Amino acid sequence: MKLSCCFLVSLCCLLGSGEHQQIPNAAKPANNGQVGITTLPFDCVEVDPNNPLRRRPVAVAAVGDTPFLVVANQESGTVSVVDGEHLKVLGEYKVATKIGDMVCWHGNQFLITEQTQEGALICIRVTAAGAVEALWKQASLAFPNKISLGDDEQGCFVGGLWSRQIAKHELMRTATAEERQWEPGRLREVAELSFAVGELALFQNGSTILATDAFGSRWASLRTLDLSLCETGDFGSRRICGVANWPDASEPDTRKFAVVIQPLNRLAQAIRNDVHWGLMVANEIAIRDEATFVQPDWQESRRTTIPLGGPGEAKGDPESIAFSNSGEVAITIGGVNQLALGDLEDRSFAYIPTGRRPVGCCFADRDRKVFTADYLDDTLTVIDVQAYDVMGTISLGKQPPATAVERGERLFFDATISHDSWMSCHSCHVEGHTSGFLNDNFSDQSFGAPKRVLSLLGHGDTAPFAWNGSAQVLEEQVRSSIEVTMQTDQKFSQEQVADLAEFVRRLPAPPALAKARKQQDTELIKAGKQLFIDLNCDQCHQGQTYTSPELRQVGVEDELGEKDFNPPSLIGVSQRQQFFHDARYRSLTDLFTQNQHQLPQEISAEELQQLLSFLNSL
Repeated sequence: MKLSCCFLVSLCCLLGSGEHQQIPNAAKPANNGQVGITTLPFDCVEVDPNNPLRRRPVAVAAVGDTPFLVVANQESGTVSVVDGEHLKVLGEYKVATKIGDMVCWHGNQFLITEQTQEGALICIRVTAAGAVEALWKQASLAFPNKISLGDDEQGCFVGGLWSRQIAKHELMRTATAEERQWEPGRLREVAELSFAVGELALFQNGSTILATDAFGSRWASLRTLDLSLCETGDFGSRRICGVANWPDASEPDTRKFAVVIQPLNRLAQAIRNDVHWGLMVANEIAIRDEATFVQPDWQESRRTTIPLGGPGEAKGDPESIAFSNSGEVAITIGGVNQLALGDLEDRSFAYIPTGRRPVGCCFADRDRKVFTADYLDDTLTVIDVQAYDVMGTISLGKQPPATAVERGERLFFDATISHDSWMSCHSCHVEGHTSGFLNDNFSDQSFGAPKRVLSLLGHGDTAPFAWNGSAQVLEEQVRSSIEVTMQTDQKFSQEQVADLAEFVRRLPAPPALAKARKQQDTELIKAGKQLFIDLNCDQCHQGQTYTSPELRQVGVEDELGEKDFNPPSLIGVSQRQQFFHDARYRSLTDLFTQNQHQLPQEISAEELQQLLSFLNSL
């Protein structure tokens, strides 16, 4: 009952029930009124693009009406200014430790999230000469991920990945006469969610904002005024990959979201037929009226789903979606290194090659070009919108030689290693974590009892693997995942298997939820750890890895009558959303109050709080 290293997980059928299942306590304000403003020291240092760096571009945006673009490089914490007309880099500047996201603000200014435990919102400006200037840096949530501007662009919303929070930042114009000068305002509101925040999308009237699950299928809509909760829901069997407002020319009065999803079917099995026909994993665009995210039962018949690819030419792992001013759509497809470009109304797309793993894109040059941010190549691919063809590739700078871990990373995000390119390891182990869904993948040498995929983060050395501990070494489970679960058409060398296993081994554990929210209570954690020992929890969850190699009975069985499971590692347990092999519990509280989980005695409410505090510190 450990990391299900099958690299895939299946969900319910697309037409299955549960799309709008309510999520108890999905969001709550963490404060009322003004939180205050904390400005931080901030340097902007130009770096030499000839120095080898792993940049990992995650966002690209045009600089107003100029030919310039700005690229946010996640791992290097740099921004690159690119001349989109002459297809060359003008300069690169170190602005952060690690970047989460970037948006253009008032033409030549850009807001950037610094994705660290401390967390910050950064503002830079691009000059007429294409240089970058530092304006300000403000404290924000821990591990801030995505940004969405308010409808008046005098405020913005920031989603916290591991803190599972949303913050509202107020941004104010300065009293100076200098054109378009702004200063950081107050971090006014913070709301807590029950899932890691992925995408943020503003409703077209500006009164509501949609937040989606970074790893799975949940969503929540909140009022922009005070971040109070409107509604929550669940896409059920679909991982949410990207969200954008769709300017539907045929129905200009209808406000819609285009949601890129990856349906995963828990009823399908890891056999050639189910993979080939897209029964196990598919890739689609769901069109939903805005009203469905505030009134879940509103006009069900208005929902539309558009497939991306099909048997023989699947399009594994769509990553992001953007629209031009005229309504043309661009969708980056990270698993097959392509951009889908076309029209949602007639459901026609051209699939254009890009660099490895395009994760972001933007229209530029009066919508005549699309630029994709190619994460694993450190490049931009430039595409002619009218010709549906590649105009060129822009290297963001010199790279060091690839290590075994980096070669494994490329394989991890590569959907072409699966049959027909339907899926990659990332499809279910999202960014190395998990969507938390169920999959019947033969990982436990049987079909008929689909099981929940577990996170890979921090679990590379917690052998044996699979729910029944059938794989003694990680390489064994990796090869089984590629050949059986993914039904690969390729012959994988031992070196490739070793590279992929090494990438998984090096995946760090996620930060504890309590730490990410800066809500650690040292005394409660200490008491909870002692209670964990007193209740004999450490008999199954032993040592620094909080697991053990034996099979244990925990009072449940699967559909085939199996009762023995390998204890899961508790590393990162606070960042999970479902528990047990069949995901029957949606929180740790439910697990203990409804099941007691083999505890030798009943525990009081105070003891439960202590135990949960300890687990939330892991």
